[in-house]
Amino acid sequence: MTPRTTLKTIRNHILHQAARCHASLPHISLAPRLQIIVTKARQGPFICCLSFYLLSTCLSWLISTIQFSSQLHAHTLSSDILYAYEAPPPAITTKPYQWAPPPSSPLNITSPSSISPIIHRIWRGDLTKPIPEEYINASSSCHNQNLTYEQYIWTDTTARQFVEVYFPWFAPIYNDHLLPVQRVDVLRYFLLWHYGGVYLDPEIGCQWPLDSLLMGAEQEGKVLLPQHWPYGVGNEFIASKPNHPFVIKVALSMHEHRWEFVPAYAMAFVSAGVVLMSRVLRVWLSAVGDGVGIVPGDMFEGTEEAFFMRFVGERPRGDEVAVLEWFFGNWVGWCAAGIALGVMGLVVFGVRREPRKRGYTLV
Repeated sequence: MTPRTTLKTIRNHILHQAARCHASLPHISLAPRLQIIVTKARQGPFICCLSFYLLSTCLSWLISTIQFSSQLHAHTLSSDILYAYEAPPPAITTKPYQWAPPPSSPLNITSPSSISPIIHRIWRGDLTKPIPEEYINASSSCHNQNLTYEQYIWTDTTARQFVEVYFPWFAPIYNDHLLPVQRVDVLRYFLLWHYGGVYLDPEIGCQWPLDSLLMGAEQEGKVLLPQHWPYGVGNEFIASKPNHPFVIKVALSMHEHRWEFVPAYAMAFVSAGVVLMSRVLRVWLSAVGDGVGIVPGDMFEGTEEAFFMRFVGERPRGDEVAVLEWFFGNWVGWCAAGIALGVMGLVVFGVRREPRKRGYTLV
């Protein structure tokens, strides 16, 4: 069979399938401006190409997800580190927590090659309102388990001072072009970039000393991130040495994902939270393949052996982004999003059961 005959056979097969597809489609009524698009779509090749594109996109996404999951599994920490550093509790040398010092007062950085014994927390706002009791309990629990660690709470004022002194090139963006939730997210990356240490959300408390999690050959030189479904990893806990390239990459990537046509809070969900962290990690593991350790869910929270526990309290963000993260963090949210997308498609394309008397044509 010659190539021309083969191409002709394929063309006839496509036209035959298009005719069958056209015959099976229901009669619908459309606005005149959409009539040409639908007519071309029903001619067959357009539907075939679109179907092939959607199928290849879904398969590519599935393969990428499987590869990312296997990479996360390969970089997951072993549970053997739980009791690797059992030792008598040290003497109390720090306060339970303290408000972050002015930028002119340097923190206690012991070694640039290791994770600093510092816990950073961010309090959105200033000292005009009291801290919820849950947050105080969370901070106290980490102090009781880590008596030699310094624990700092950063406010809006001290955060701006920190950015203006150590990252002046980013200060205009931080002050004028970011939503409050984006400032909270980007601040954690810049704090770890400069100081290193451990970042914890205000409601995260400690059940075990952190030394066994942060120290050891398996964790040496790595950024530690918690496993998080369905995105891959979360950012409520991050541990890093100063100037780690992965933390720098995440901090610089935040402003690269901006689309003007996307609503601001939806853009914040995509460009600042766990979605961005997982996206950067996916690229990092494919290109670099090292430098990151994943803390499995049963070691992070929810069990007696877990290092952390979550105290009940309001979300520190206090806006629509927290709702988005909860909504799309379970299968109900994704199903609802799919149904909503289908309904929007019907509305946009003006599908109706009966044609109107004028202005519409039956196709």
